[in-house]
Amino acid sequence: MHYNLIFEGLIPGSLLRSSSSTKNRKEITMKPIKSTIGKLAMALAIVAMSSGLAMATGTGTGTLTVSAFITDQCEIGNSTLNFGAYNPASEADLTGFTALSVVCTTGTTAKIFSSTAIASRLIQRQVVAGNSGGNGTLTYRLFTDATRTTDLGNDDTAADIAYLGSGQVDTPTLYASITQGQTSATAGVYYGTANLTVSY
Repeated sequence: MHYNLIFEGLIPGSLLRSSSSTKNRKEITMKPIKSTIGKLAMALAIVAMSSGLAMATGTGTGTLTVSAFITDQCEIGNSTLNFGAYNPASEADLTGFTALSVVCTTGTTAKIFSSTAIASRLIQRQVVAGNSGGNGTLTYRLFTDATRTTDLGNDDTAADIAYLGSGQVDTPTLYASITQGQTSATAGVYYGTANLTVSY
C-alpha cells in the first residue's frame, strides 16, 4: 500500500507557475511505517512499567528465633568377657579384661557399675556350668583398675568406672579375674552374666 500525498501550497510558487495542470503537479510518495516502531513503543512501555514497579517496591525485615536443647544422655551396650582355660590347680588367679561400649553426650559425667546382686564385698559372682558338662560354679571378680585391687561396686555410690562423655562410642576397660584354687569345679564350659549400668 502506498500513500500519495500532494503538497499543494507547499510547492514553491515558481513550480506552480510553470505548470497549472493537475497532471504536472509533483506527487510525493511515502512508504508505510513498519511495525518495528510499534514494537519499540511497546518495549518502552514495558520498561517504564517495570521502572515504576521497582520504585514502588519496599522491604521489611524481621527476626527468626531458632532454638534447640541437648540433655545428658548415656547408653551402654552388651559386652563379652572370655577368660579362656582355667586351671583349678594353679596358685594364681586367671585374669581377663574386656572393652565396654559406652556413649554419652559430650561433657556428661557418668559412672559404670554392676547392678547384679553380690554375695560379698569381693563381688564374687557364680558362673553356672554350661550344657557341655561339668558341675559346680566358679567365682570371679570385676575390677575398675588394671592392678585388680579395686572391686567394681554394685551401685553408683561404691567403686565404679568414672567416665566423661565425648559424644562418640567409647570403650572403657573392665578388668576381671577368676579366683585361684577352685578345685571343686569339674571339667566343662561355664557361663554366666552380670548386669552393667551407666549412671549419669
